[in-house]
Amino acid sequence: MLVEAAKAVFDTSSVDAPAKEITELAGVGVGTLYRHFPQRADLVKVVVQSGIDSVVEAGPLLSASHFPDEALNR
Repeated sequence: MLVEAAKAVFDTSSVDAPAKEITELAGVGVGTLYRHFPQRADLVKVVVQSGIDSVVEAGPLLSASHFPDEALNR
């Protein structure tokens, strides 16, 4: 839940967005955020890795059903 909220907030407000904005969207307290991600860099790393993982997971399906240039634009 925190990672999804952070993704949404980072998309609209950048990685410098206030922690409070992320926690309000996630429905948790700031303490919960810092318990799981003691440093902002820890949260940013997980959000970026999650995005990379999504691209990797989508690759085989896209390459099987589209030409390479089309797959890259999906």
